[in-house]
Amino acid sequence: MTTDTSALAYAARAAAEQADGSSSAVTADLRRSDRTSATTRTYYGDAWAALGATMLTSDVLGGCAVGPRSDS
Repeated sequence: MTTDTSALAYAARAAAEQADGSSSAVTADLRRSDRTSATTRTYYGDAWAALGATMLTSDVLGGCAVGPRSDS
């Protein structure tokens, strides 16, 4: 166990929360993912922060997002 954080982990949890219908939790974890990406820069984390938010808040990639719209 460490105190490390991961933008990917927050994005993944947001996806699970969206599947559960917890829209406020989705929004909170997408924001955590963005903040983590900004403070702990990694290519993989940055990519998943952006991809996760895009997939969960829009249908621009051809999916059918039903979650909260992102303001970022």
